[in-house]
Amino acid sequence: GALSETLVTMRAYGDAEIAAYVASGDPIDKAGAYAIQHREFAPAAAIDGCFSGVMGFPLADVAAVLRAVGVAVDGEIVAACEPFSGRCCASRKIEAPATFGK
Repeated sequence: GALSETLVTMRAYGDAEIAAYVASGDPIDKAGAYAIQHREFAPAAAIDGCFSGVMGFPLADVAAVLRAVGVAVDGEIVAACEPFSGRCCASRKIEAPATFGK
């Protein structure tokens, strides 16, 4: 199989900031109770890996695996990712594992 891993380092939060974020209702439907893409709360100090993977679907990694097994992938992955992250992991070389699909 394939693996996409992203390390998220959370920033320090103040009690009032946490209370306001919880009161907003935003964390209620989120795995881990935060939205990495929330620009106001901005929960992460650093992200090492695929930004879209933190949201649950690593766009560039999935596209690379699909291409590796012969599935044509249309669309611009970078254009889909960068509005949220400011950068896209598609700019790095991503390869499917040699054993994928065997």
